[in-house]
Amino acid sequence: MAEQLEVALIEGLGYRLRWAATGRIIHRWHLESGVERNRMYPDTFEIPDEELRLAVVPGLVVKLMFEMRDCWGERMWVTVTAVKRRYLVGTLINQPVGIPRLTQGDTVKFERDHIIGIDLPDDEEGES
Repeated sequence: MAEQLEVALIEGLGYRLRWAATGRIIHRWHLESGVERNRMYPDTFEIPDEELRLAVVPGLVVKLMFEMRDCWGERMWVTVTAVKRRYLVGTLINQPVGIPRLTQGDTVKFERDHIIGIDLPDDEEGES
């Protein structure tokens, strides 16, 4: 019986590790910095100014750049759910087309430098 338990634990653990690794480790998706992209292409890649990025609070919707190591990328919207000292947390609104192990409704941690757009309420300036 102990042998059966050992096999079940090892086989189950292996499956779970492969499943978890398929997203961020094997397929290597990451968030690209909007600030860095703006520095590279200041005339064509606009981002919200620092004041707007610092004013992001839970409930706002922000746009982030998700990229993979093979240069595939998608720009998607995230609803901010929490603001921590060094990072923000949000829920992915879009359904990714080509990024494995990332789906609509997933939790995403990101920094303010990752923000490339902010969907402001109608009584403010509009999308930045």
